[in-house]
Amino acid sequence: MKILSIEIGVDVTHVLEMDYRVKNPKVYRSFSFQTPVGVIGEAGVRKSEEFRTALHKLLDANKIKTRKTLFVVNSGKIASREVLIPMIKENRIKDFLNTNSADFFPVDLSRYQLVYRNEGVVQQDTVKKRKLYVFAVPGDLVQSYEELADFCSLELTALDYVGNSIFQMMHKAVGNNICCSVKLDNNATMITIINQGMVVLQRTVFYGFEEVEKVVVDSGLFPKEQYPAAMDILQQTDCLDANQAAPEDAVNAMRAEAVEALRPMIGNIRRVLDYYQSRNNGAEVKECFLIGNGAYIKGLDRLMSLELNLPVHLQEKDVLNGFRTSGGRLDAMYEACYGAAIQPLDFVFGSAQTAKIIEEKKKRELFAAKLIGLLCVACAVILLALSGVQRIALSHELNNLNKQKDELEYIQDIYNAYVDTKSQYDDVTKMNGKTETVSDALADAIEEMEEKFPSGVKVTSLTSNGEGISMDIEVSTKEEAAKILQNLATFDAFRSVTTNGITESTDENGKITVTFSVMCTYVNGTADDSIDTETTPEEDVETYMNGDQYIYPDMEGSTESGEADNE
Repeated sequence: MKILSIEIGVDVTHVLEMDYRVKNPKVYRSFSFQTPVGVIGEAGVRKSEEFRTALHKLLDANKIKTRKTLFVVNSGKIASREVLIPMIKENRIKDFLNTNSADFFPVDLSRYQLVYRNEGVVQQDTVKKRKLYVFAVPGDLVQSYEELADFCSLELTALDYVGNSIFQMMHKAVGNNICCSVKLDNNATMITIINQGMVVLQRTVFYGFEEVEKVVVDSGLFPKEQYPAAMDILQQTDCLDANQAAPEDAVNAMRAEAVEALRPMIGNIRRVLDYYQSRNNGAEVKECFLIGNGAYIKGLDRLMSLELNLPVHLQEKDVLNGFRTSGGRLDAMYEACYGAAIQPLDFVFGSAQTAKIIEEKKKRELFAAKLIGLLCVACAVILLALSGVQRIALSHELNNLNKQKDELEYIQDIYNAYVDTKSQYDDVTKMNGKTETVSDALADAIEEMEEKFPSGVKVTSLTSNGEGISMDIEVSTKEEAAKILQNLATFDAFRSVTTNGITESTDENGKITVTFSVMCTYVNGTADDSIDTETTPEEDVETYMNGDQYIYPDMEGSTESGEADNE
């Protein structure tokens, strides 16, 4: 069966016509077009006449008659986690997840769907268990794609989360080898590491190539008539190779600024790789593949290879089963579309979803009716066992009770409303408990910095998350750096303080600058106790003065601050 595999991005929409759910799917045709403004929204996708017109115009131009459609979904509202469950039959897994959903996600299943990928069987304490990757997807997100498909006269056959699509593509390309894939999009980057055919780490950092596009457009060096879009500039011109011998040149100044615009994204990729390596000794990532809309930015693979200290290149292996674009290359921008059609996640749509909810409700009502019926039968048996007078009295009383039951039937509705409300309250309470932050600890830490840091200390960056604070600091001497580290070790807000070393540099005027990065873990933060060191603050200072290196702890999500000077 042929299918349209469509990925709607913030800036570009990609479409493949290809085989669906076969071992070696064949791609027949492909095309891309600019996504109209407003199609991607917070709750999913929106219906757009401009989008429908552009899609059908290109379907007709490419002589594509297929209307069965699979959408690749990329949304920050989709939650995922790895879970282990008992060795139950495959056809019972979904019911098991729905029944025990509160153990995995604190969500109301009337507003979410749980879908999963089966990762196989693992051994845990001599007991075999199924390993699943479970995703909680908002129902309104699924509904938005249903409505868009109907609006565009397409038959929605399947949906797939982009994280699963990338896994399917990588698994087909590299098998059981260790591999890292980096999907570069406009405002986000997804890093996926697989080993032995399973995802061992998948993270999304909210930095993309949007900032470097802005740099090249604002430079004014590229005429609009020659380069209609910023991506045309980045793909046709190497904007990342600055000539250090001529820094005053406008082109080189633009290139240096473009490189700086990409550093937050590359820095976060490096932190994810460092986090993986720190927890997987002996399973080293030896190469990195680029896919997505930003994969063909000229010079990006060279820059990332230097910054990450490992080979970075496009996915050159012929994973698309012989398919090549008109330019003769294997286009990495389509690989998420290709992976989605191999084995998408099992979503329920439209009337089927509604019917399933109604069926579950009927089962609950039938159970309640049977229970009431059994109680009535028990009462009848008791009445028959009594003497005549007693039987008549009890019969009369039963009639009265049945009458009262009918009169008070409305109480059941009140009770049902109470149960539903309490369930929603419990869900919200659990959700709130899961989303508590340590913003108070951040405020306390900043207050202590203002009190204890000497003047002249320059904090060039500050990143905070649930675990702690990561800072880049500039001072004049190593002695000042050591003093700051000692001060940080005395902060009430911090449980531990680590650094990756101290760097001393001298500019052309002879001014000495000492820079170092420091990671401070909150006392009541979310960091794993296993990452704590056993050294004293005095030993740390001696170690840092000697220039030893330390590995960053888990940096799963961060919020970047600007530069800050402690006056």
